[in-house]
Order: sequence, then structure tokens, then C-alpha cells
Amino acid sequence: MWGTLHHFSVDTINNLPSSDNLDENQQPILMPKFTPTIIGTETREEEEENQSILFDNKFTVYEIKLVNSNTQEVHYLFRRFNEFITLKNKLLEKYPNLNLDVLLELPKMGWFWNDKLSKEVIEERKKYLLNFLNVITTDPNLASDENVLEFLQCDLHMLEKALSFFRSKLYNYQQRKEIKEKIYCKTLDVNNLLGYILKKNF
Repeated sequence: MWGTLHHFSVDTINNLPSSDNLDENQQPILMPKFTPTIIGTETREEEEENQSILFDNKFTVYEIKLVNSNTQEVHYLFRRFNEFITLKNKLLEKYPNLNLDVLLELPKMGWFWNDKLSKEVIEERKKYLLNFLNVITTDPNLASDENVLEFLQCDLHMLEKALSFFRSKLYNYQQRKEIKEKIYCKTLDVNNLLGYILKKNF
């Protein structure tokens, strides 16, 4: 079951009532406390309108599972490596005194386009990205930042693309299964026919 991630803007956070001002029937709003895990990767291709004739149009999507320890709700993200870079640049500009260039260290982009799809590069990136996720979900300043909260929201567009990908995989599997069954049936028919001919002639 998909969990619900509410969007908390900076204004919302700043306007949260203090515990002193709550009446007996009000409960304080808890900021989400996420535990991230990278559970897999997929290789995808740029949509047709975004494709380039100069660069490789394939890319890796990192599948991220987030558990909110306050509610035990779970939701999933699908993020590209360059989305982590974009978020890091925003946070570096916003928090110049937090030493984020070190805390949110990311591996450098490869010189060759095919490098980004290699198993070695993907595994290395996963280690850095998991550290990145742990920092932004545990640091008090970053965990409540609107850019971080937006980054951690479930992306319905990417989710639909993931579902389409799995539907396609399932369809192709079913097609191959049906073809194999037809070939198997035809093989049985041929074998039966050969058996009948041999029986009649010998």
C-alpha cells in the first residue's frame, strides 16, 4: 500500500503551533522522519521529445524506498543521478556554511557516455546516493527544507512510467510464454504424427 507524503512548505513549518498554544484536543504536527533504502535500479530511455542526436539517451533510475518512522507509512521514489546533483546545488547555495560539498559528496560524471550505465558506476553511485539520502533526512536543517521535502515526494509521473515498464515486461513475458506453448504443442503433434507413420510402416 502506498503511503501518503504531505507537502510541508517552509511557511507551513514556520507557522506550526507550539505545544504551549495547543488545546487539549489538538495534536502537534510531526515532521516526517524518513529511513531511506535504495532497493534497485532500472535503465530507461529519454522520452522522444527530449532525445538528443549527440548524447546517449539511456539513463539509470534509482528506486528508493522511504519509511516514515512516525507513522510507518511507506512510499517509493524514482530518481535520476542528475536530480541529486540539482538538489545538491540548490542546498549549497541556500546553506553555504553547512559544509554540504563534503557531506553531500557525489561521484564525478564519467568522460564516456556508456560509463554511466556500467554496473561498476551504478554500484558506486548507489553508495554515494544512499549517504546523500541519509544526510538530507537526518540533518535538522535539511530534513525540513522545502527543496528536500519536494525531492522526497512520490513522483506520480515517474511512478506511471515505472508501472508502464513493468506492464511491458509482463506483456513480453506472456507473449514469449504463449509462443513456447504453441511450439511445444506443434512439437507434440509432429512427434505423434511421426509415431503414427512409423507404427504403420514397421
